[in-house]
Amino acid sequence: MLNYKANQACVLLCFLSLGVTQGAEREIFQEEFTYSSSEQMEAIWESVTSLGGKPIDIGTNVDVASAPYAKIGNVIVANQLPETVRTDWKLTFQMLHTKAVRDAWVGLFDSDGKNGYTVVWRSGPPGTTGLNNGVVAIEKFQNINWSGKDAWHTRGEKLTEYANPGHISTELPLARFELSWSHQTGTLTLSVDGQDLASTQDHDITDFSRIMIRGNGTVLFDSLVLSVE
Repeated sequence: MLNYKANQACVLLCFLSLGVTQGAEREIFQEEFTYSSSEQMEAIWESVTSLGGKPIDIGTNVDVASAPYAKIGNVIVANQLPETVRTDWKLTFQMLHTKAVRDAWVGLFDSDGKNGYTVVWRSGPPGTTGLNNGVVAIEKFQNINWSGKDAWHTRGEKLTEYANPGHISTELPLARFELSWSHQTGTLTLSVDGQDLASTQDHDITDFSRIMIRGNGTVLFDSLVLSVE
């Protein structure tokens, strides 16, 4: 009888232990952009398409609490994930524009970088100091040929209506973004500075292997983390 109860207790403890670990988040990618030069970053982040010039740099402004950080211009860069993600994920990062009327986005794509989900921040019009929040939305890219002419200008399909992020696009501190995706329901959710702003469902893309970033003019990026379940 004692052995039976002991076995029951063991089974219960094992089950509870599995319950704790199942569904737990784990970080599989983290980028703090602590490079000492733009050349170091360029060796890690592949340039997918660019308008030329020197579109990648490292910022060290002490007014930015998390310095150093990435300064990304008219280029789309990509980094390979350590594993292909086919389950729930959450992508968090910080971003800030330095000029108005600019488009910048961050997202997860498949192994070819042709299909992916992104969060885009379009900074507001010039001459609107104090009101220059711009708009944010969730977008989808499908079957994109990044080697084509003017590929850098490619826009994704808007999956959600534009929302006011509540953060002036050119005013410190950097805005804190979170984009998450549920494998089971296909639900994409976007939040800025802890406030949920947009949500939609889409199942078209289910394998994610690359993180891609689009700058414009000069956009600041930092503290990029991908967690999965």
